[in-house]
Amino acid sequence: MHILIVALHRADRPTGVCRHAANLAKCLAETDKFTEITLVTGAWQQHYFKTAFLLNSEKIQLLSVDISNTSISRNAWFLLGLPKLVKKLQPDLVHLSFPLPFLRAYISCPVVITVHDLYPYKIPENFGYQQAWFNQFFLQQCIKNSDAIICDSQATLEDLEYYFPEVTSRHPKPKVIYNIVDFTLVEAKPPKALADKSDSPFILCVGQHRKNKNIDLLIKSYALLRHERKLNDKTRLIVVGSVGPETKNLVQSIEQLSLIDSVSILSEI
Repeated sequence: MHILIVALHRADRPTGVCRHAANLAKCLAETDKFTEITLVTGAWQQHYFKTAFLLNSEKIQLLSVDISNTSISRNAWFLLGLPKLVKKLQPDLVHLSFPLPFLRAYISCPVVITVHDLYPYKIPENFGYQQAWFNQFFLQQCIKNSDAIICDSQATLEDLEYYFPEVTSRHPKPKVIYNIVDFTLVEAKPPKALADKSDSPFILCVGQHRKNKNIDLLIKSYALLRHERKLNDKTRLIVVGSVGPETKNLVQSIEQLSLIDSVSILSEI
């Protein structure tokens, strides 16, 4: 079988969505059922897909789409470019690594999607309400037009069934397939930004800079614990996660609380 995995995403550095697509390709490449895997990315993603995800299988072919990295260009490609690519490559299956708008009538093979979260419904302020409306619409259409749905956590599946109860009567029913992390070839070492402080105790937070992650509350709590002498003065706070809508506010909070030398924000390790 030939599967086409669509991973074209706005991110210019590795994200959970990109990693999910790469992991899916690697896992399917280890099975006998799939003989060819085409992984579609944007031109701005190609470098980190090649270097960060170790896609060494001969079955996996990276296909780069050279368009502008804007919302309009990406959505236009999903609607118009993807059907043309499917018609050209004739895959047996298309997998969308995240919900995106597509025209079902112009894709002849089955389409599977992965749903990572229901934030457009649960936390619309993450996007701004106007953008959240578009995201809700795209999610509705993607779920309606897909032949099968995968969620990457039980919590996401429960949210999906809450906001889209009709999916419980579909066949096949939505399933949970967890993401993997392969540390086989990973060598642990301190990030460069912390090289001179690697022996200090620290509190670690992992999360993208969005309101629902409550990183602002963590920073204020950390400041309070330091003020009340309930933390060792050498204990640092390290926040690891992609920049997002709350990045500016988090940096301002760190400055206002005089924590510049005690809090480190790392976008990736």
